[in-house]
Amino acid sequence: MISSHIGNISFIDHLDLSGNSFNGEIPEELGNLGRLQILNVSNNLLRGPIPYNLSNCINLTNLALDHNYLIGNVPREIGSLSKLLTLNLGSNNLTGNIEPSIGNLTFLRELDMSYNSLNGEVPNAISQLKNLKVFRVSVNSLSGEFPPSLYNLTSLEFIALSFNNFTGNLRNDIGFLLPNLQRIWLPFNFFTGTIPSSFSNASKLFNIDLIRNNFTGKVPLDLGKLDLLQLSLGSNYLGNGEEGDLDFITSLTNCTNLNVLNIGANRFGGVLPISIANLSTQLRVLYLQDNLIQGNIPEQIMNLQSLYTLFMHSNNLNGTIPDSFGMLPNLGRLVLGSNQLTGKIPSSIGNMTSLTWLFLFDNKLEGGIPTSLVNCKQLVFIWIAQNNLTGIIPQEIFGISSLLSFNVSLNSLTGPLPENVGNLSNLVEIDLSYNKFSGEISNNIGNCLVLNIIFLHGNLFQGSIPYLARLHNLNYLDLSSNNLSGNIPDYFVDLPSFLYLNLSFNNLEGEVPLTGVFSNLSATDIHENHKLCGGIPELQLPACPQQEPEKGNKKHRKNHVKKLILIIVITSSAALLLFFLMIFCTRKRLKSTPETESTSLKFYPKVSYEELRNATDGFSSENLIGSGSFGTVYKGNLGPYGLAVAVKVINLEQKGGSKSFISECLALKNIRHHNLVKVITVCSKYGMGVKASILGDVYSFGILLLEIFTGKRPTDKLFQENLNLHHYVKKAVPDKVTEVLDSSALCEEVTGEAKTWDEAWSSLTSEQHECLIYILQIGVACSIESPRDRMSMRQVCRELSSIRDTFLQTGFIEEKNISLSNRYLKKGKKEHSFLFFFSMIEAILNIVFSFQGRRLC
Repeated sequence: MISSHIGNISFIDHLDLSGNSFNGEIPEELGNLGRLQILNVSNNLLRGPIPYNLSNCINLTNLALDHNYLIGNVPREIGSLSKLLTLNLGSNNLTGNIEPSIGNLTFLRELDMSYNSLNGEVPNAISQLKNLKVFRVSVNSLSGEFPPSLYNLTSLEFIALSFNNFTGNLRNDIGFLLPNLQRIWLPFNFFTGTIPSSFSNASKLFNIDLIRNNFTGKVPLDLGKLDLLQLSLGSNYLGNGEEGDLDFITSLTNCTNLNVLNIGANRFGGVLPISIANLSTQLRVLYLQDNLIQGNIPEQIMNLQSLYTLFMHSNNLNGTIPDSFGMLPNLGRLVLGSNQLTGKIPSSIGNMTSLTWLFLFDNKLEGGIPTSLVNCKQLVFIWIAQNNLTGIIPQEIFGISSLLSFNVSLNSLTGPLPENVGNLSNLVEIDLSYNKFSGEISNNIGNCLVLNIIFLHGNLFQGSIPYLARLHNLNYLDLSSNNLSGNIPDYFVDLPSFLYLNLSFNNLEGEVPLTGVFSNLSATDIHENHKLCGGIPELQLPACPQQEPEKGNKKHRKNHVKKLILIIVITSSAALLLFFLMIFCTRKRLKSTPETESTSLKFYPKVSYEELRNATDGFSSENLIGSGSFGTVYKGNLGPYGLAVAVKVINLEQKGGSKSFISECLALKNIRHHNLVKVITVCSKYGMGVKASILGDVYSFGILLLEIFTGKRPTDKLFQENLNLHHYVKKAVPDKVTEVLDSSALCEEVTGEAKTWDEAWSSLTSEQHECLIYILQIGVACSIESPRDRMSMRQVCRELSSIRDTFLQTGFIEEKNISLSNRYLKKGKKEHSFLFFFSMIEAILNIVFSFQGRRLC
């Protein structure tokens, strides 16, 4: 907490407490600091209302309270700080209306109240801020028309109103009224009308973001007079679906520094102008998708040498894919799906060594899959479904270890599934459905341990179902409409993540299990396998025949039972005797040589869950030694030398499980016997506690976040004695971040052509530096030892959303639904499901949203 005694330092004029972990409320005693000119307590964990008596600090020029958890209304008294130049209240939980008294701060230059829960309209009093240059109120619940008060502020350089409920038209003379405007961000509102042609009069304007509104009409031709860096007009109703809609493209060729052009998801029609290839050589992002654009893709597209992202899907483009694509060395994302493209996939695509996304689905392409794709070592997505492709899958394609999703469904491909499919260690989805593949399904597919979706239905595969017992992440498996035979594997009932299983229209036989996914009729489809029997009654399958034991074996079995009973009795007696011996020795040892927990754990090696999982083959039933009331024991081989170990998994949900675990630890550390295995280590510090809890999950998330951005695991050899991952990062934040940050945490799209870590770091802006620091601070705040002091996942969600929008500039990106299967593709306007935003921050947010699903937010 910030000490209230700080109010006694009356001579202080500059107080910067930002970037720490201060919690509690802002002390009212700060109001005693009459000489204070700068107060910065941003990026902490402060709560409660803004103290009204800060108005006593009449000499304040800069007040920064952003990135905390402040609540309530903005106090009226803040309007008495007449010398204030900057006021930053962003990223809090403030409510109510924008306080009209802020209009009294006539010297104010920057006002930031974004990322709060403010509502109502922007007050007219804001028109009194004649010196205001920055006005940011994004991500609130503000309403009304574009604030009329802003039209009077000729000094404005930056307006950010994104993610609110603003409506109405923009005044057509806005460019004359705001001649100094440099950036205008209005995405995700409900603005209507046409785009003002007077924007061209604001000669300093370089960033226009109007995505996700209801603008109509044509794009003004005069925009080409501006030195634009970004023009984002996606997801509106611009254009009339006719020739001439894209005439403004030619005028934009004068914008020689244009970096981002987004006109996707509109109504633009006509032929794609060849002038598209004459846009700025600095252009990195070009969105043309979800329109009514016709014609060929010009060969001259190779002129856009800096291009990294090209989205042209869901149009009416025809002709062939230009060979000249192979001359775009920086192209990372090529998306041409849902058009009328013909011809072969050019082998020159193999020259695009930076390619990560290749989406050519739903066209009329023919020929084979080019083997040259093997040169694209960074490919993550290959989606070439719904074409007329023939031939086999080149074996070399499955040598691209970076692949996450491989979808060639709805073609006429033949041959077997390549044996080297098991090399795809990062593969999440494979979809080969509705082709003419044949032969047996290789068991090597079971080595793709992170597979989530397997769609092989509608082919000519034969033989038995492949061994998939190690695929613990498998959600969807569809092997229907093939020629598979044999039994349904027993291990299917043990796969923990199964959501859907379809084995219909095959030649399977034998008994259908009763448990696992087979117990849910809606999650299982096994019909048209006429030799199956058993299963749940709802399947209406015939009962399986009972096999009677042979008479000659009855006497043998009776003797076997007698022997088994004798073994059990002897073993139980020995175990009981050993148990009393353990208790006696334990009590004697505890009385004579007390030992603290810290010293007993000090020399035990650190073993990760992954190592235990690998050692026991995923805690498979084949390695199960035994089980009891409080847990189960597995045999395994640990580490590179295959050390034989026994792994006991405690069931902490069973009442008494925790006490049993502690008692067993106390006993085993003091007992040595040739029939007792030596204790190697113990792994019970779940979230710095024993019982599973919400706060424990928060701790786990924090550690995960630190792992991602430092590249280090909690079990790293660096962490000995009192040093752990949490303290390692905490000591480095905020001044020594580069010492702990993993260089791979920054992607090429952000760092450009930087070759070294220092170059990459120096290429970022100060805001981006702060974003990375904030992420590490969140990880530290979530992994605090005391559960009560950790951040809530609601706070994490809000902070990460703020970081994402700052670091990646939300205005560049268009929100879309994400799906990994073509079965979910919708071709309708603005509903075309697609992977737009697949970055590090978004991935972390997806993890947060999964926490939300568990009601942690």
